[in-house]
Amino acid sequence: MELSTLIDVFEGYLEEHLDGENELLPEELPDEIVDLIDTPQALDALVGMGISCPYEVETDEFQELLRWLEISAINFTPLKRMNPALFNEFAEQISDGLIFAVEDEEIDPEQLYAVVRTLKGQQIPVSDLVMEWLHVHYEPAQDENINVEELTSAMLQGIRSSGIHNAQDFVFMMEAELAMLPAPGLENMLEALSAFDWYIDAAVMLLSHHEPVLAQQAQSFLASVPDKEWGKLTNSGYLTVLRHFVSDELKTQIDYWQRQVLRHHKPKVQKASVVEVLATMPDGLGGTILTALVKDNNGYAVWNGMIRLDMGIAESVYRPLDTKAEWLSLKQKIMADADAYAVEPVFIKNVLPWMLTINQKSQTPLDISALFFLTMLPAEWAKPQPTRLSDIIGSRLGHPDTSVVEHARSISDSLLIHPAVNSWFETSLPTGCKTPRDVINKVFLEDRTVLAKRMVFSGLLCHFATKEEGISKHEEIFLLNAYDILNNSFSRKKLPLLQVLAKRSLEAVKHEQNMLAAIEVMAEPDVGYVLKVELDHTRPMVWRRLNISSKTSLIDLHIMIQIAMGWDDSHLFQFESGDESYPAGDEENGYEQLEDIMVGMLLREPGEQLQYIYDFGDYWAHTITLEKVQKKRCLTPKVTAGSRCCPPEDCGGIPGYETLLKALKRRSDDDLELLEWSGWDDEDFDPKAWDKERVNSQLCDF
Repeated sequence: MELSTLIDVFEGYLEEHLDGENELLPEELPDEIVDLIDTPQALDALVGMGISCPYEVETDEFQELLRWLEISAINFTPLKRMNPALFNEFAEQISDGLIFAVEDEEIDPEQLYAVVRTLKGQQIPVSDLVMEWLHVHYEPAQDENINVEELTSAMLQGIRSSGIHNAQDFVFMMEAELAMLPAPGLENMLEALSAFDWYIDAAVMLLSHHEPVLAQQAQSFLASVPDKEWGKLTNSGYLTVLRHFVSDELKTQIDYWQRQVLRHHKPKVQKASVVEVLATMPDGLGGTILTALVKDNNGYAVWNGMIRLDMGIAESVYRPLDTKAEWLSLKQKIMADADAYAVEPVFIKNVLPWMLTINQKSQTPLDISALFFLTMLPAEWAKPQPTRLSDIIGSRLGHPDTSVVEHARSISDSLLIHPAVNSWFETSLPTGCKTPRDVINKVFLEDRTVLAKRMVFSGLLCHFATKEEGISKHEEIFLLNAYDILNNSFSRKKLPLLQVLAKRSLEAVKHEQNMLAAIEVMAEPDVGYVLKVELDHTRPMVWRRLNISSKTSLIDLHIMIQIAMGWDDSHLFQFESGDESYPAGDEENGYEQLEDIMVGMLLREPGEQLQYIYDFGDYWAHTITLEKVQKKRCLTPKVTAGSRCCPPEDCGGIPGYETLLKALKRRSDDDLELLEWSGWDDEDFDPKAWDKERVNSQLCDF
């Protein structure tokens, strides 16, 4: 996404909502804005806007920009799980931009601080060079008369005045802010927290902070705490849960701390009840988002957790609610915007121990919200417990008959109606996987337990789905197919579901390759391309020469070709490059993917070509050749040369076009009827003529 484009949209949005004294910005962004900023390129552009915009940090305009940035960052973070390599590519590009920015003496430290804080709050890495620059230049640290201790004291005064009453409030409200402090500031902050009765709880919770430096500082601080101070720990569940997921060194320390807690005070661990649970299946993540309404002595809260069968609890958020009405509003929104359905609260009891075992095996650390949530549950819910797939299947199916299993296999593709299955395709394939059969054999059946786990887990979701959802009927099909995969050979048998998932996997890999290519093109300067578009098999040749930007999307190139050639854009179309088609197939709803594919991703050197097919009935095939790469940008598309008008729509393809040309020469009575139908009956009509000025006027408007 071009920075200038996003700036125009943002400024237009501000004018619409802040053009007047009493106007306010909407509480929620419109869907079209969310969709616009839901790309890594948009995140990069928003970072650039944040560190170079003309707005003061305190203004509504800058705070709105931060809101856009935070939403874009939230949508970017899942890429870390879906495709770490792709996440790192984009994160490095963003970080490089920040490094370049700090070399600019005109950059505003307050703006940079706000942008970096937003990124780090979503666990997007920022270079140490940028952090060091902020620690030197960000106010009030640059004031030589203020030292670290005074800064810490000022922060504590802020804590007292902000309504923070306990460790949970402190950690959840200050999590991102703490990530911005340098090591000395963290050390002094932890020391100063001892002024509060809840400081031990806060320090223990920070052992799960995603910033390693902060977690290490918390560990060092707790190691220095006098034994009797452990009597102030109000929730010993933190230590009990953490012990399952830390290093042996820290585990030894936790054992010691637990003994001190028991020696000096036996706290009453606050427990909570899970009232309602929603399960959401996000496309492409291979996991499930659980949203739980929790009730404790303080009222209601929401825990939102991503769980994955390869990572366990990957990330989560815990948020107190002012009223239960907030939950009803949130529930309504989730049910409307996502493939979500209600499951019985006891589902959490059945899956969390299984997921926590996966956390251990995958060495996925628990975040602070997950830690807090687990400590509020019954102990048996929050303890890792290995799960045997055969036990779950056997407890519900026994030993099924062969005929029943074979029937379930034959209708396995019926499971595609279930939202969970939509995220089962793979985005990373072994070398040599070029066909669906390759993907089935080398991915889905290479380690059958992976697919079996997904089916068993989905079967559990169906089993615990509330009755009104009407989804529980799929449970048996899931479990029978899991049994089939674990116990039977597929050398001569087909699993219809796998055929579909294999094709989707190949499409997903191609999509990610396009995204990587887009990163490369976006990082390069925008240059002008000179393209020659020829209508194949026309004699004399119908052609146009176009000047466009290298960053023109395929969907925009399609429109430019339609305008330049003179087509009416009334039929389906497709681009082809080598063996690849864009979009894959001729489905009209696949055109959205063309917005993310730029011409510069497919054409790099002069002489390289694309095919453009328009109207699969008449089959107008065009050859697009990159003739020249210019040094300057092309700000406006333009036609510089061409020959002959294009054939009329629906004339029967090249044979019909040739018939029209012959009829134009003969002009018999029968010919005139055909020419009238085609619009070529005017006596002054010249098939050699085309209006370059009119075409360029239309391109300029576009």
